[in-house]
Amino acid sequence: MDSPTEISPFSLRSWKVRSGALSYTIHLAVHHAGTEQEVDAYAQTK
Repeated sequence: MDSPTEISPFSLRSWKVRSGALSYTIHLAVHHAGTEQEVDAYAQTK
């Protein structure tokens, strides 16, 4: 399994998704020139 490492500015959002008895954690790393509010809005639409 790869262990990606990145050293740079980014915004990170995470949330849990359930599917039946299973639970997954989604991680979204975003490189952007916008605001944190724009990242929040983008993450909420996914």
